[in-house]
Amino acid sequence: MATITVAPSMIRAAIRNNYYLQRVLFTFLLGEHKIAQDADGLILKHYRDVENSEMIYCWTKLMTDTEGFEVINVKLSESEPEELQFLHLSRATKGYHLAIVDTVQEMTLPVSPMNTVMIDNEEVELKNKDEAARFLNSHISVNMQNYY
Repeated sequence: MATITVAPSMIRAAIRNNYYLQRVLFTFLLGEHKIAQDADGLILKHYRDVENSEMIYCWTKLMTDTEGFEVINVKLSESEPEELQFLHLSRATKGYHLAIVDTVQEMTLPVSPMNTVMIDNEEVELKNKDEAARFLNSHISVNMQNYY
């Protein structure tokens, strides 16, 4: 199971298009992967503040109730830009450093041709919303039986 960082820009994309709500955010409710959260809840606050969306508030409540968030022991600076906060969080996760964003084109830091950014001398891989939907759903299998 991977702990993945979801950027607030991905939350905004899910509000604009329910496809990403279902194919990205709701897949975390299945429990195969968790979403990284900082110990102080700053990233969770960003999620809940996105366009004051009741839908996202309900999703964060479900994620909290089902232990879909993994708390990472990292102190984020409220004075840092949102982008740096979620990248520092991703960098602090153990093993695979993966962040899901709306689009890599939005990044202000230099992005490599392999869609990675360097943060504190560590690479963080970026997946845009479409890549994330494919990645998260490639592990889901459905068993269908014919009862005719």
